Amino acid sequence: MLLLIIAFLIVHPLALQTAATLGAQAPLPACFGQSATAGSPPPRAPALPGNFQRPWDDPKTALVIDPFHANPIDWDKLKNEPRVVAIIHKATIGVSKLDPAYFRRKKEAKKRGYLWGSYHWGVSGAPEKQADYYVDTVKPGDDELIALDLEDAASKKLMNAEESLRFIKRVKERTGRYPLLYTNHKSAKLLSAKFKGTEFAETPLWYARFKSDVTDFPTGLWRSYTLWQFSSEKFSQMALPGVKPDMDINVYNGTVEDLKSNWPLTRSASPAESPLTTSAQPAAPPKDALLDALVWGADMKIDPKAYAPALRIEVEQHLRRAKAFRSKRAEPSEPESQMVYRIDKVMEEPSYVRTRSRKSLGAE
Repeated sequence: MLLLIIAFLIVHPLALQTAATLGAQAPLPACFGQSATAGSPPPRAPALPGNFQRPWDDPKTALVIDPFHANPIDWDKLKNEPRVVAIIHKATIGVSKLDPAYFRRKKEAKKRGYLWGSYHWGVSGAPEKQADYYVDTVKPGDDELIALDLEDAASKKLMNAEESLRFIKRVKERTGRYPLLYTNHKSAKLLSAKFKGTEFAETPLWYARFKSDVTDFPTGLWRSYTLWQFSSEKFSQMALPGVKPDMDINVYNGTVEDLKSNWPLTRSASPAESPLTTSAQPAAPPKDALLDALVWGADMKIDPKAYAPALRIEVEQHLRRAKAFRSKRAEPSEPESQMVYRIDKVMEEPSYVRTRSRKSLGAE
């Protein structure tokens, strides 16, 4: 055994500080203790290495299509791509328009076992009425994803940032849960800069960015994306059976099983407050227990669904990464490698090392 995790939290003072505050809140340390200084912005990189580098090439990641009536679908051919497990269909526009294929395709998709969701195309004016029209028309079930399409947060013709915030609040009032927010990089950057501490933080991000490698994700409201729309008629990066190249294709920030387990990605039981505040967090585990479980595989259950939507994805990513790391199926990322000692041979038993590392944190 050439690589042994001897210390987690010893090397990095920031991680030690994170552990000390677990009694008050339960966020996870970003990237297993990526270096930062007090008051510095959160790290730009996502929690799981490679999230923004062609994640759709990973055969385990889930895919989602989001068609409208003009996108033809050959259902029999589409089923040949098992990674496509969900469909988010355009439903309503403004306060009076409905996609003519919505209900017909919903029936067909559910009959074939696909997860189902819908989105509203926001236009300028009357955001509460638009929210009411969307909810009353779609009548979303608890197992159906709901979303708002915010094309341009600074628009004067389509729904803008302030109006979309009112729309989101109204949907929460009507359904008990927040919708996903679909928006592009420019708008996500604007929202992250000017709307911190608002309900936007409760809306999982459906990120539209037609690049194969993103290095400038706008953190502030979101730590990462939940869905990433990476292929469309603007820039086709993937071919799927049964659909044309102009089909919008999205990658989920997780596996097929993760997506099935977490669908519809927001639930009425989710905390109503911002996940960036202490009061929005679930009850914290005992001091060091969460980090100990991630590193050493302690016998402790961590339920990602107990966390607010904006944190849930990061919790899942850390758990998957830690499991793979411990079982030697993955090498540590650069931030993780800063948190371990590299040694040529085992000098101590893991149980003793674990005890010593915990005592070094003051945990008796």
